[in-house]
Amino acid sequence: MKNIKPMFSVIIPIYKVEQYLHQCIDSIIKQNYEDYELILVDDGSPDNCPQICDEYAKKYNKIKVIHKENGGLVSARKAGCKVANGQYILNVDGDDWVDQDYFLKLHNIIKENSPDIIQFKYKLCYGNKQKKIILPYKNGFYSKNEIKKYIYPILIESKKGQYFPPTVWTKAIKRELYTQFQLTVDERISIGEDFACTKPIIYAANNLYMMDEYLYNYRQNEQSMTRNRTPFNLEAPQLIAKHFESTIIMDDDMKMQVYRNLVHNLFNAIISQFNRTDDMKITDIKNSLKNTYNRMAVVKCKYHYKYFKGNIAKFILKHKSIFLLKLVYIFRNNGDKI
Repeated sequence: MKNIKPMFSVIIPIYKVEQYLHQCIDSIIKQNYEDYELILVDDGSPDNCPQICDEYAKKYNKIKVIHKENGGLVSARKAGCKVANGQYILNVDGDDWVDQDYFLKLHNIIKENSPDIIQFKYKLCYGNKQKKIILPYKNGFYSKNEIKKYIYPILIESKKGQYFPPTVWTKAIKRELYTQFQLTVDERISIGEDFACTKPIIYAANNLYMMDEYLYNYRQNEQSMTRNRTPFNLEAPQLIAKHFESTIIMDDDMKMQVYRNLVHNLFNAIISQFNRTDDMKITDIKNSLKNTYNRMAVVKCKYHYKYFKGNIAKFILKHKSIFLLKLVYIFRNNGDKI
């Protein structure tokens, strides 16, 4: 009997999300749609997540469970896509959930357009409050030429700091396209991993569909990596930049976009080092500022003169000012981020 591939493979990387995991998985299995498989990747979670995954797998034959040593989000997503059979890949984080008719609405777009990528919208959720995140792009089908015209100029980072949504969990992506680029992402990247994965995918896509639907609920979790005071990996900005250079054809505009994105990421990574308590943090910051590739990106990148955040970051990094970096850190911990 011929093995028919499901329409969707949903990959959920799981680590320390025990209190949210039931809501996440239930939002998938309670959909009024059957043509999918659900891949739960237990990334060495030390709580009860592994047991929860196994309990669901015993009840539902659509669920596959992978137990692995902790390797981070990129590692977990790679493990998931290696066993995925679906025509399209969907990613859901273990502390988030999806709306009713999630699959059905995506299926209807695929049936009519068969795009390489479907981009949909999401709601930011904190407590009982929700905020719809508006995307400033026209809805509907984009041909390759339209992607080049409207998306390439903001694919990575424009002169005004604009960039196309990097989130992998707001996209349905054809499996072959997703797997090709997800498997090349460096597992040392722990901040910006979505950027590293999705930007080359969009660049390579032949077409794209922009949905005017809010299908995903992103939990603003105060304990998440991007919300707590974890120092970011200082190597990651350069790893991401060089990943772009190896997966995207670098004309002059793309080079500038890559450099601006590195400055953006490097600035945030350096600021986060002040969360460290060890004696080497200033030395590490100075070494990062002196790094040849980083210096080149800082010097060469150009922002629009009215984009103050980018120009401030560039100025501080260019002049290697530890004092100003520390001031920004203090400001961020008492107000809004730059």
